[in-house]
Amino acid sequence: MSVVRTVNGWSGVPSSPREAREGAARLMTIEDSRSVISAEVWCDALLCTSELVAHAQQFSSAIADCRVILDRGALDMQIVCRDARAGAFGWGMSSGWGWMIVERIATSLTVTLLPDGLIWARLLIRLH
Repeated sequence: MSVVRTVNGWSGVPSSPREAREGAARLMTIEDSRSVISAEVWCDALLCTSELVAHAQQFSSAIADCRVILDRGALDMQIVCRDARAGAFGWGMSSGWGWMIVERIATSLTVTLLPDGLIWARLLIRLH
């Protein structure tokens, strides 16, 4: 992954869901040193990170950008996809239970079709 790390996050294009999950785990380790994140929330955040990247890889031609930051006790993940197939992000097209699980776990999940054909998705998960 070509990644740019910041004080409270990273941005780049993950080559796999595992790579995105590992990046999110590093960030949560920093947050966990300040105040404890429950094991359930930790696992939920990593599952959602994996699913969002896997979904983007499966239903679009490429991930254009991915940003993950910690902001006020929340994991904030934003992903931009190129040439996503109609319905790919919660609009009726899915290959399994992953997207529905993300919708149930997320504090907030927003998907926007941009004028240039890109799809932007934002996932927020409260860590505390």
